[in-house]
Amino acid sequence: MAKNKGSEKSKHSDLKNHVVEVKVAARNGSLAALIDPLLLAGGMTVKEIAGELAGKAAEAAKGKDLAANVRARMVSYTRKGWQVVKDDEKRVKLVQKEG
Repeated sequence: MAKNKGSEKSKHSDLKNHVVEVKVAARNGSLAALIDPLLLAGGMTVKEIAGELAGKAAEAAKGKDLAANVRARMVSYTRKGWQVVKDDEKRVKLVQKEG
């Protein structure tokens, strides 16, 4: 069990590095520009994504319900034909529907 948790931590740290790169690219204050890559990469829950946003985009996130913003992006993608896949641990990932 300890080995499995260790691999999850390394995977999570890779996602944190990805957030830093995305923030540099999205300086205009758009939360969507920060949320979308995290949803497409998967491996995080809505709550974890909201926590990342609070830490990385503090100015853009002031006074906003970040979890609601993450859910709104998921709804937006489902209307465009994408599918939200959740695993047993409630981690979310956006995938394109086949067909």
